[in-house]
Amino acid sequence: ITFFTSGALRKADLYLNQADKHMQAVYLMVMQKKGKKELVEETLQKANSSFEQAIVKANEAKQQGINNSEFVKRLSVAPQKYREIITELALKAKKEDKHIFLNQRKKLDEMEKKVKQISQ
Repeated sequence: ITFFTSGALRKADLYLNQADKHMQAVYLMVMQKKGKKELVEETLQKANSSFEQAIVKANEAKQQGINNSEFVKRLSVAPQKYREIITELALKAKKEDKHIFLNQRKKLDEMEKKVKQISQ
């Protein structure tokens, strides 16, 4: 998808949108009890990967001197939004599956630190 997209900031925006879609898919799978554990974990991994790429591309844009302050604001809100979703899902999850969401919260904390570094 990003092959046809030019510019670091546009790619960052695309990756952030992908992360949002993956997180929404995880939410729907868990809430509707239609997702298998493996599919939920795989989709969470895709959300993480997309969000990580958004951070990388936003940082590239910053290094290229592109004004990305508005995008970084959106980027900094995402971990908070994802954390709310993950917390809700952890409450709904089976006891043996809660670790999936607890691990995700740790990953979000790490990614949030990276976003803060870009905004400085």
